Amino acid sequence: METLVARYEQDLTRLLVPTDALLWLTIPGIGVVCAGDLYGELGSPAWFPSAKPAVKWAGLDPSFSQSGERAVQSGRMSREGNRWLRAAATQAAASVLDLAHHNAYFLRYAAQLRDRGKAPQPMLVAVANQCLHVALAMIRTHQVFAPPTWDGPPLAQDWRPKIPRQADRRVAEDTWSRLLQQGGRS
Repeated sequence: METLVARYEQDLTRLLVPTDALLWLTIPGIGVVCAGDLYGELGSPAWFPSAKPAVKWAGLDPSFSQSGERAVQSGRMSREGNRWLRAAATQAAASVLDLAHHNAYFLRYAAQLRDRGKAPQPMLVAVANQCLHVALAMIRTHQVFAPPTWDGPPLAQDWRPKIPRQADRRVAEDTWSRLLQQGGRS
């Protein structure tokens, strides 16, 4: 089993490093498998003019019930769309909320939701929604993990330790150079 997992990670790394999703490896808590799954299910981020359609496609958007002229938000996720993208986004949310990864931005966001009375499952869905927003913004702007609403110390991690094989790291360095030329920051 360990051999199969290692091979899966190698294959996923080889597929991920030439893409813009390399930027996602700067998010504390997001590794190659998580970024690769999310990118594979999301497809080309260019398909989405903003994160809102991606969130809707994942089925992470809140459903609405309506009676007459008054629309009432039920708060439950719609679960319409791609269930595999929803699973990948939820896994990314669980990963960034893992205390071992020290992702202060998402931990603070989750704490704010908890303080407002959100239960654990709806909180995880809200964090998954936010993960999609942040991930698509990073690709659109070619920027490392630096949410505009964050007022603390820099959050971005170096992506290089997350790419173990030298051959994959060389391809990733070329991708990184291209991303920096397109407007990103190191």
